[in-house]
Amino acid sequence: MPILGVDVGGTFTDFYLIADDGPVSVYKRPSTPDDPARGILDGLTEMGVRPDDVVHGSTVATNAIIERKGARAALITTRGFRDVLLIGRQTRPKLYDLSPSREPPLVPDDLRFEANERLDHRGNVLESLDPVEIESLLDRVEAAGVESLAVCLFFHSSIPITNGLSLTPPAAVASPSPPPSRCSRSTANTSAQAPRSPTPTSLLS
Repeated sequence: MPILGVDVGGTFTDFYLIADDGPVSVYKRPSTPDDPARGILDGLTEMGVRPDDVVHGSTVATNAIIERKGARAALITTRGFRDVLLIGRQTRPKLYDLSPSREPPLVPDDLRFEANERLDHRGNVLESLDPVEIESLLDRVEAAGVESLAVCLFFHSSIPITNGLSLTPPAAVASPSPPPSRCSRSTANTSAQAPRSPTPTSLLS
């Protein structure tokens, strides 16, 4: 059963084929940025293969983040943590710059929403999620015309915010969050996943 690995980059699309009997074939061709899927299909034709399984790399999704061409995303997080994404961490590219400038956050101010809920450090519920409030937040997300949703609630081992709800954004990203000392990293990782989620999905559909 031949297995093909393919990774679409900005310049080249790479193919890595493992045949039934073990040999490996490597192939590279120019990417087709206007329609990345066409580059994949053309490469398959040029290689003369029809694999049973295809494993897709993520360079095209990473590029979407770097170039700020990802999907329009919103963030729902625990009340009080809305600006963690903007505040960031102590680490700065120019530590002694008196007039620093920073890249805009992955999710803009008007698309970051707060949910009134709280767990303590042991996972005990201090304030439960209100389903009515969540429905209202999701209505606001839908009205904002977002394409993807990041959910980052703190201390949750599982994220109940999406349970039983029909989400309009095609990619809902939920991230269990570590202790507050790393809340910036967790929020950033979740927010980075959301804009890029629809990119490989639309490519593979």
